[in-house]
Amino acid sequence: PEAGVVYTKPWMVALILARELLVTSLRGVAEAAGIKFGAAFIGKAKMVTQSVTILVILMYVNYLPWLSRHGYDGEARGFRNVCIWVTLVVTVWSGLTYVTKSISLAWKANGEPDPSAGLKPSPSNPVGIAPRP
Repeated sequence: PEAGVVYTKPWMVALILARELLVTSLRGVAEAAGIKFGAAFIGKAKMVTQSVTILVILMYVNYLPWLSRHGYDGEARGFRNVCIWVTLVVTVWSGLTYVTKSISLAWKANGEPDPSAGLKPSPSNPVGIAPRP
C-alpha cells in the first residue's frame, strides 16, 4: 500500500470481531433459554458507524491519489482516523451494554434480584455497572 494508507491496526479489527462474537454468543444462549434478547439502539448505532467508517476507508483508499494531488490528503486522513476511533468507542460501548443486559437477564432467569437494577449509564458510570461492595 501507499504511504499513509494503512491505519487500522490488527488489535482494532480483533476488538470489533470479539464484540461481534461475544454479542452473538450472548444472544444465542439467551434465546436458546427462551429469553428475548433483541437488539438495543446502541447496537443499531454501532452498525451504522461501522458501515459509514467502511465507506470512508474505501473512499479514502480509492481517492488517495486525487486527494494528494489537490492537497486534501491530510484532512481526509484525519476524517478517516476520527471515523475509525468513533467506531471503536461505539463498538466497545455497545459490547458493554449487551454484557450488562445479559448479566441482568441471567439474574432474572435465576429468580434472584438483580444487584444492578435501577442503575443507568451516567458520566461517572458510562455502562451502568454496579460498583463492588
